[in-house]
Amino acid sequence: MTDLRSVTKIKLDGAVRTHWSRLITAAPPGTWLFAPEGTAVHYDSGELYTKHNTAGVQLLVPGEWWTAWWWQDRRWIGIDVTLPVTETDNGFRYTDLELDLWWRDGDCGIVDQDELREAVDQGRIDSDTATVAERVAAELRQRLRRDREFVEHGFTVLDRNLTRSAGSPD
Repeated sequence: MTDLRSVTKIKLDGAVRTHWSRLITAAPPGTWLFAPEGTAVHYDSGELYTKHNTAGVQLLVPGEWWTAWWWQDRRWIGIDVTLPVTETDNGFRYTDLELDLWWRDGDCGIVDQDELREAVDQGRIDSDTATVAERVAAELRQRLRRDREFVEHGFTVLDRNLTRSAGSPD
């Protein structure tokens, strides 16, 4: 039996999107989930938003201001800076603060600072929250640059689950 968890992402514009992923492990530093290529992401209305065009593993750590994906295509990492991740009865929920990070081939960066500023200007988040988001993003960028174990561990988890998924009838 597959142990599925829901992951709900709330955008600052009010859009709510949910997908289901298979639980890999729930142990420090957090919970790892696997989403195969084709995983459907739906709006809260049930309407299809998109399907993942590649497989990935997601690390969710309740209380942290971020969630990270290690993606199979082009071997890259994407991180959403969020309000603190919360655990629900059947998974996780977080509010995306628009600020994102990426890592690929040893290079990394922060994107969408303009979207964060726009959210503050429009009153969707306050300036104190934006300041925390910017600090978290700066710390994560340093982690992506310096913490090779963090970067590689996610790809190891991904590779193990791609192998497991390829041999599974699921």
